Amino acid sequence: MEKIPNAVYTKELREEAVNLVKDSGLSLPEVGRRLSIPPSTIRYWVAKNKKGTLSEVGKQQKPRSEVEMDLFPEK
Repeated sequence: MEKIPNAVYTKELREEAVNLVKDSGLSLPEVGRRLSIPPSTIRYWVAKNKKGTLSEVGKQQKPRSEVEMDLFPEK
């Protein structure tokens, strides 16, 4: 069985998700459904945002190759 790569989220999407939770009063599961992101991931981002380290999330990720983008397109 082939391993499916982890999702790669943009800085803008992380910020949008955090702002939806903070400003709109929507629950984590609802924001997750709207953005097609697991609620646990959004919870992690919200916690990082409270600590002021949201900008550090994702810095360790390597850019996806063209083959990966073809096989597993972003949502």
